[in-house]
Amino acid sequence: MQWSQKVAELNLSTVEAALIRNLASMPKMTARARARYLATDPMAVHRSLESLVEKGLCEKRETSNRRYDVTLTEEGERIADKVFAMSHEVWNEIESVIGRDRVESLKANLLAVDQFLENSNHLEHSVN
Repeated sequence: MQWSQKVAELNLSTVEAALIRNLASMPKMTARARARYLATDPMAVHRSLESLVEKGLCEKRETSNRRYDVTLTEEGERIADKVFAMSHEVWNEIESVIGRDRVESLKANLLAVDQFLENSNHLEHSVN
């Protein structure tokens, strides 16, 4: 089953599912940094965050002028656990097709990209 169909079973879009995972693993990121991290535009992140708030999966708290923190609700954390489990299933499916060694190599490369993006985000904050 395709990823979009899997997350649709949870009443989520693929961007919302990615945001749920991102909020669970990196809660202190700005919306703009989330957009960069997820390789999407800031408006898609904004719309998806608003949708997650409406669904009761996360909460926004204003911290200062035009800034806010977004946190998962208990229901959001429960859904995040399901999204993580589903992604684990997908990795298992990929492994069954291409083999464990290639999956481990792919994961290592993706983690390297993730670390690069994380470092880029820290550099951007130190420059500003």
